Amino acid sequence: AAAGARVVLYGGRRITGWRRDGDRFWAADLPDVASGKWDFRLLVVDGRMAPRARLPEKGTFTHLSTFNVPWMSTTGGGWKRKPTREELTTLKYRPEDLGPWLDVRNAELTVYHMWDESVVGVERNDTENHILTFSNPCGHPPGAFGVKKYVVWNVRRGMTRPGQWYLDRTAGKVVYWPLPGQDMTKAKALAPTVETIVRIAGHAGSPARDITIRGLTLAVTNTPLKAGGFGAGAFAGAVHLTEAENCRLKELEIVNVAGQGVRGWKLASCCIENCRIHDTGACGIRVIGGCTIRNNYVHHVGRIYPSAIGIWGAGRGGPACAIRHNTLHDTPYSAIICGGDGHRIENNLIYRAMQVLHDGAGIYISMGRGMILRGNYVRDIVDTGGYGASAYYLDEQAVDCLVEGNLSVRVARPVQNHMARRNTIRGNVFVADGDLVLSFPKSSDYCVEKNVVVASGKIQITNPGAISKASDNILFSKSGVVEQVVMDQYRKVKTQPIASGTRWLLADPKMVHYENGKVRYAPGSVVQRLAIPSIDVTGAGCRITVAPDYEHHPKIEEAVLYDYDPATKLGGDVFGTVVADYSRPLDGRKRCSHGGPVCLEYPDGTLVAFYANTSSHNVDGWTEYAISKDKGRTWDKHHPFPYSLAAYKKNPKRPVWVEEGLVTDKGTVVLILTEFDGDRRVRNNVVRSKDCGATWSDPEPFGDGALGYPAAAAVAGPVCYVLLDSVRGPHELYVSVDDGKTWRRRSALPLQRNAWYGALCVMKDGSLLAGAYVTRDEGHLYYCISRDDGRSWGPQRRAPLDKKIRDPELAYLAGKYYLHGRSGHSGDGSHRFVLYQSDDGIHWKSGVIISGDRQSPDGYSHNCIINKYDADKPNELMIQYSIIYEPPRTNEYVFFVKPTRSAP
Repeated sequence: AAAGARVVLYGGRRITGWRRDGDRFWAADLPDVASGKWDFRLLVVDGRMAPRARLPEKGTFTHLSTFNVPWMSTTGGGWKRKPTREELTTLKYRPEDLGPWLDVRNAELTVYHMWDESVVGVERNDTENHILTFSNPCGHPPGAFGVKKYVVWNVRRGMTRPGQWYLDRTAGKVVYWPLPGQDMTKAKALAPTVETIVRIAGHAGSPARDITIRGLTLAVTNTPLKAGGFGAGAFAGAVHLTEAENCRLKELEIVNVAGQGVRGWKLASCCIENCRIHDTGACGIRVIGGCTIRNNYVHHVGRIYPSAIGIWGAGRGGPACAIRHNTLHDTPYSAIICGGDGHRIENNLIYRAMQVLHDGAGIYISMGRGMILRGNYVRDIVDTGGYGASAYYLDEQAVDCLVEGNLSVRVARPVQNHMARRNTIRGNVFVADGDLVLSFPKSSDYCVEKNVVVASGKIQITNPGAISKASDNILFSKSGVVEQVVMDQYRKVKTQPIASGTRWLLADPKMVHYENGKVRYAPGSVVQRLAIPSIDVTGAGCRITVAPDYEHHPKIEEAVLYDYDPATKLGGDVFGTVVADYSRPLDGRKRCSHGGPVCLEYPDGTLVAFYANTSSHNVDGWTEYAISKDKGRTWDKHHPFPYSLAAYKKNPKRPVWVEEGLVTDKGTVVLILTEFDGDRRVRNNVVRSKDCGATWSDPEPFGDGALGYPAAAAVAGPVCYVLLDSVRGPHELYVSVDDGKTWRRRSALPLQRNAWYGALCVMKDGSLLAGAYVTRDEGHLYYCISRDDGRSWGPQRRAPLDKKIRDPELAYLAGKYYLHGRSGHSGDGSHRFVLYQSDDGIHWKSGVIISGDRQSPDGYSHNCIINKYDADKPNELMIQYSIIYEPPRTNEYVFFVKPTRSAP
């Protein structure tokens, strides 16, 4: 592509001629589908990979098939007895799950195994015996490994929410349920017709040489109906290379493809760099042969085939791969896999891997010698069952490999070693919330030295006999339990405590920081005495600048909305970049970010988002925060606010939350806290920071006996305002003119007593606009205006809102006013997150649905102006809000409003 140009190559065609199909759906006739000439399992609508209709709506069905044959390991030949054709092509289902209504021509199943899955069609449905016969065989029999999960796709009954689709092969049409506000007469819907868009193919003895592809975007490819095998490796790539030498893929974006992003075979001296590969059906990158894979951003792979791998390098007896400085996240199976000799996997950042399948890791290697894993940072991997999940995994026939200088955070099994030998684990740091296991089943001749292992729960080493040399390792369990488990094959023989000594020193290393990748210890730590090398993996990951994902909406004038997550779309289930993710709680408990959202920009340009970590719609928890050093592109999540966490640990019945905040004109950060007794508010306090949150003052009382919900804040020069929804009844305005240190009540607002929460902003002319909502009249914003800095207020008035409001927040930016919150609690259109715009703060335009999630109330939110401290950038609005996706769980998201012209 030419410099500055964006060239997109599509491997499909646009679908037009949409018509209504019932009350909710739209359909387009496709004669080639009816005739059997065209089949596809991917649909992209307005740039979004639309989810297929599925049953059940969430989770999986449980089937009744069994296959109790032992697995003898991969190198042992697989199954002890070869499965029969019938075992590979039949599944017995529960009659309450499926029935005669199942359209066998349309239905497809994902049958889950342990580390992979099979996508199959249906040939026959025996409704009397409740048995499905598949049109193509599974890779493993249903029920193998004791796994009995499956999902049914592509049936009309599976259309349960907007944005879904299915291909009706019987009727010869594609059916789609539009998102709120999506106009199918204008929507751009694309379906794939090819499996590969760009193919570079040489021949044995005559490879394709010296070809570079740069700067293109490739989207929309197809896959055939067949089981993908391990790693979904059977499918083609959007870019497909075979017999290639010295070829380069640079600065590509590969998105919304059903198969692999890139697939290469028999490569030599090739390079894949500076690419962004995301929203793929199968792997991000899969190569065999000599290839350097560096500085790529790979995420949200395996959208169709959950055995997909982020980056998969292989090749034994030939050129090795170098996989360096890549960022990978949100992978359903392993993030990086390598097999073969001499591969180097260095300085990669990996998080949220292993989200669906089992027996994998952030980085998994096997079947090779001399591989090196160094300087990687793997975090936030949750064990979802089966054979488990690890940060670093050396599996069958991994020999003479080195795992050195890596960091693992919040992974319960940081290192797994299975049927591996003569490997070295040296100078790593492993930190876990809860129990931690170092595992060595059926392994031998290991060297384990100078590692630091810290866990809040117990620490276990399984099969310690595999370790022939151990020295200067520090094990610190905050629970005081450090033990070894003697094994006979996979059977536990006995558990016994580990004694402190030169092999395993049981001591507190006094670790004071590790979250950002740089591990620091307090002075006098035993780490210095043992000369354990320091870990600094802050340079791990790619250095690709993630571009904003802009969304234009006709109801938002002179501004665009954007986030940094292309997987979320305006009006979809969620729009925004996640800053608090409780979808897979690390402690196994259901947590949420229900209350107290506060977002701020610190004077050093850091963006901060505070939220509550609680167990449900209650105050059982503490305040946490996420920080972004790159204006919201990436977020370092889940930092407990020290004072709040300490209060909860001291007495869970007396939690303290951050509920409002501001930054003064002198750059002091001020947080307003609320202390609870049970669920009753008992005190409001203030803490301040003059060093951008590095240290905080001791709490001091807020106001003169003030007590209530700190609902909103604003700053106008040296004057700071806080709007308090007082327990005494009226909303009250408190003011500080001494850098947020002391606060005085200035006035009571005329908002009626049953008006809830509150919103506040400084208007264009310096007036104050305050508002709230009334439970029985969510179709209006109740507001009042002060023209004298809050000393007196005009009468309460009502502003009509077409999509209602609950928990409102206000802002003024570049000549426009913004109002956001939940679109009401009851009635049609409720339970969404809505944004309004106004020219005067009084008359509001039709609301824009930001998040179309309908499952339960959400929409607690906050906002702040950003770029105030950067003269080269125009001010923008950051909006933070919560989404309930599986009650009582919520996640916290942010998105941004960017003016397209300067304020008048």
